[in-house]
Formats: sequence, structure tokens, C-alpha cells
Amino acid sequence: MSLTECTDLSVGAVASLFCSPQLAGSLKRLSISPFNRNLQPESINAVPAFLPALEFLSVPGNLVEDSFFDILTHMAPPLGLEVLEFTHPVARGDGTLGFSTLSLVEALGTGLANLRAVGFADVFCTEERILEDEAIDNVLQKRGISDASGLDVDVGVYYM
Repeated sequence: MSLTECTDLSVGAVASLFCSPQLAGSLKRLSISPFNRNLQPESINAVPAFLPALEFLSVPGNLVEDSFFDILTHMAPPLGLEVLEFTHPVARGDGTLGFSTLSLVEALGTGLANLRAVGFADVFCTEERILEDEAIDNVLQKRGISDASGLDVDVGVYYM
């Protein structure tokens, strides 16, 4: 499912959209475009609670905050998520990621235990980001999770 140019993706709208048990159990891929109105970090934070069976999630990178990973560290069982992409920022954003590498790495040991790949939009690629991404890549490579789901993604960090 791809959400783009929606008129309201506030946390309340996201909750209403994703509250279906059938959707929660069957939706495997979700892309949220930066071209949605009223999209907030809280909207992104709500996705794992409503859609724990997702295997692929793509969200605007500047709307993901440390709180997203804080929530994931307390999720049990871990999400089924195997690929997490941080796409281009929303227009009103400043083009920087709103989370620390440490919060993502900590979540890899708990709520993101099934994650195989993390993608970053090229706008976020800086020398500092690439160095920090080595820590993420090392954790993912050490796990060596094989491709059981059929998602065509190599293990590790990638840039798009």
C-alpha cells in the first residue's frame, strides 16, 4: 500500500485507517510519501502498533524521531519488519534525520530483531551519516538473517 497526497495523515486519521484487524494481519508493504498533509512524527509512531506484520516500511526520514525506536524497544514480540527505508523529507522539514543512530541500533536488539536492511535517501548521505551507518550495517551483517520472505534486498545499509 502506498499513501501519497492524502489530505489528512494525522495520528487520528492513521489510527482510523489502520485499525482493521484484517489489514493488520495481511498488509506486508507500506510506503508513506512525504507528499501527504498533516503527516506528523506521531503518525509514523502509530504504524507499528497497528501493523505489526509489516515486512517493508518506507517513511519520510525527517519525521522519524527517537520516540519511534523507543516504542519499538518495548514491543514484544518483535515486529516482522525486514526492511526500513527513510525516504526524502517532507517539504516543511529541514532535511535532517530526527533520530540518533544509537536509538536505531538499540531497537535492532529488540523490536526490530527481524530487520535485514535499512535504506537512506541520498539527501541524508553525509560523511558523518555514512560513518554512523557502519554501526547499523555491522549489526545487520552479524545477524546474517537469510531472505526467507522473498523481499529482494541485500542484508545491510543501502542508499537510494
